[in-house]
Amino acid sequence: ELDAEYARKLHEEINKDHEEINKDIDCDAAIDHVKQKSKNPQYIKRYQSKEEIEEEDQEVLKSINETPAQKAAKRRKLNEEAQEA
Repeated sequence: ELDAEYARKLHEEINKDHEEINKDIDCDAAIDHVKQKSKNPQYIKRYQSKEEIEEEDQEVLKSINETPAQKAAKRRKLNEEAQEA
């Protein structure tokens, strides 16, 4: 009986502490904060910048792999466009 009574009192005290702690928390503000943080997480920014780096690498590889004839044709085309403008 003493153990049951002690457990009941302890349980009431714990619940009382939780009620006091939780009354100060604004649930709507907490939910808004979580939603705001989830809209644009840092890992998405990192992933996007990683994609940009990979795209730049692909462009560099493409220009490296161009043959001299392709480069000359490209230069000629750019020169013609510059003269027309």
